[in-house]
Amino acid sequence: MTKQTASADIREAMDIRIIKSDEQYQRALDEVGRPAEIDPSLESAEGARLELLAKLVEDYEKERFLRLSWMEDGPRLASNFLAERGIALVIEPHLLSTLLDGAAMIGLNGAPVIGITIREDRLDNFWFTLMHELVHAWKHLDNDSHRAIADENIEKPSADAAGIEREANEFAAEILIDQATWHCSQARLSPSAQTIQDFATRMQVSPAVVAGRIRHEHANYSLFSKLVGRRKVRAIFPEVKWL
Repeated sequence: MTKQTASADIREAMDIRIIKSDEQYQRALDEVGRPAEIDPSLESAEGARLELLAKLVEDYEKERFLRLSWMEDGPRLASNFLAERGIALVIEPHLLSTLLDGAAMIGLNGAPVIGITIREDRLDNFWFTLMHELVHAWKHLDNDSHRAIADENIEKPSADAAGIEREANEFAAEILIDQATWHCSQARLSPSAQTIQDFATRMQVSPAVVAGRIRHEHANYSLFSKLVGRRKVRAIFPEVKWL
């Protein structure tokens, strides 16, 4: 094989495009999951190609998951999305006389289980609580000291909140709207119903998520109360016996 032929083979093997549609995603997923007769070395063109393809699949899944808040039945779609990946999302009624919002734990089969009480029946609270608990599952759960983590009053953490709680809040906020984009957005600099809607449309996230971010940063939970999706989460899960 000549050097020129080898270079052409590598270019062909690395002919990968950014995944922009569900059809492209499914083709890439099928290829990454296809059993290989010989596991290719990462140093080979095919090994490098499959590694890059797997990363593109991961990135597309992340973007697709974050866009679910943009959908009218996003919480239900999020539950299905997580279930397909082995993560159970359990929706329960608010436990009376508690401020319990959510929990993350390791299930009997070793997979993460996320619980949310919908104590605050608002879309902004649902998405932030879900991301907060997923961060716990990702970074904090272990079989020794943290098999389960329960969270109360997530929106208004105490000043002496544990380090893992502060970290979960910071990561959840960053996942929903990255700080670099948020910092220079008109929704933050000049918040109004219009700038919130414009930013949400551009980012393809729920306006409730944007409004919730503003309310939290201003420590004023009376702001934009018509935009946070009040009384819209429980209606998506009618099978739950709400109190």
